[in-house]
Amino acid sequence: METSINRGQKQFECYNHILGLIKENKIDDKHYAYLLPLTNYLRQNQPKDQQEMATLFQNYVGHGWLALFEIK
Repeated sequence: METSINRGQKQFECYNHILGLIKENKIDDKHYAYLLPLTNYLRQNQPKDQQEMATLFQNYVGHGWLALFEIK
C-alpha cells in the first residue's frame, strides 16, 4: 500500500538531508558542487531560527530544482 507524503514533508526531508550533508562535510567541488554556494553562505551566516532557515532553503532550493534523492 502506497502512502503519499505531502509537499511540505518532502521539502522538510530534503532540507534535513542537505543539512546532514553540510554537517558531515560531504559537499565539495566534486560532490554536490551545486550546494557549495548554500554551504558557504550557511557557514558564514548562521540563521537566527528555524523559520529563517526554512525561508533560506525555500529561496535557494525553490520549485523544480535538482533532486537529491527520491522519497518513497
